[in-house]
Amino acid sequence: LLNDSLLLVLDPQRDEIVQRIALPFYNPHSLQTDQNGDLWVLCRGFTDWDNGRTEAGALLKLQDDQVVKSFTVPNFSRRFKISPDGSTLYFVLEQGGIARHPIDAPQLDPTPIANGQFYNLGIDPSSGELYATDYLDFSSSGKVFIYDADGNPLSDFSVGIGPSELLFVD
Repeated sequence: LLNDSLLLVLDPQRDEIVQRIALPFYNPHSLQTDQNGDLWVLCRGFTDWDNGRTEAGALLKLQDDQVVKSFTVPNFSRRFKISPDGSTLYFVLEQGGIARHPIDAPQLDPTPIANGQFYNLGIDPSSGELYATDYLDFSSSGKVFIYDADGNPLSDFSVGIGPSELLFVD
């Protein structure tokens, strides 16, 4: 059962924890910094199957180590990235698809802009195009789907078994 709610700040020079930030939601999973230098944290929430208890996930905005915005997201939403200009967050929804959130939007719209059962997401830093991986069945070749920033499909290509991480090299 994963139900930690701490965000740890590390000093890599001294190899030590320098700060512990308690978050109001469980399982901080992904971090991004926006164009204003604010930190966004995607918390996955959790489900205790033995006791029938579910805690929602959340998208949090932090300024000076304090939560200043909080949006509930579907449990176990994962893998979020930020646009090259730092103005829009994109994340993979557990129930399928890619959602986006402009950093200045007052509410979160979890409606997918692109549909599919994606495992991970990457954003080309030059073009802003979204790359979404689909492992299909973990025993045959997976696929990478490419979308524009509005979720319109551009192309796709086959890759090896279980595609996960994406790396963009200039």
